[in-house]
Amino acid sequence: MPNISDLVNANTTAVADAGGAYTFISEVVSTDASTIDFSNVFTSTYDLYRITATNVGSNNTNVTYSGALEFGASGYSAYQYYLRLTPNSTSTFTYGGGGVFTLNQNNTGSAGQRANFVVDIYNPLSTNAKTAQFYGVGYAGFSGIPVNQIFTALLHSNTADQTGIRFSSSAGTMTGTFRLYGFSKT
Repeated sequence: MPNISDLVNANTTAVADAGGAYTFISEVVSTDASTIDFSNVFTSTYDLYRITATNVGSNNTNVTYSGALEFGASGYSAYQYYLRLTPNSTSTFTYGGGGVFTLNQNNTGSAGQRANFVVDIYNPLSTNAKTAQFYGVGYAGFSGIPVNQIFTALLHSNTADQTGIRFSSSAGTMTGTFRLYGFSKT
């Protein structure tokens, strides 16, 4: 039976063989930022962008993390809707308004309580509604279920070009490493 690294390597090779590959674009390393911004980074070069976020924390306890879209000179606007796995109920999804993609994250007293997640941003320059899919895991403040599975879809109905994305914490600052990649069309 293959191990997980064999499966990941096989999948990466298959994508590369099909002609596509992720290209590193930029990185933000934060030790105490109020927001993490990727401004004016989405271009016609790519239809799919991916951000990897590692060791994401805050200087506050039990925070929520949110996403917002940049629409060129109009600035940032919060995502309008979410569909998210409820962190303290392992099989329930909730739907509502806003751009929160994870709840009750982080404990400032524990360096181990950090989040790691991936965000896929689809067709940011198309006339489709703007969407982003978040998936990953963190250490939550819920005593019954400390594993916080991050599995969220965000949507904004604006059909204008999305030029960037912003991440923020409900309180305090954000730390972590955020890397932006574009998926090649060829």
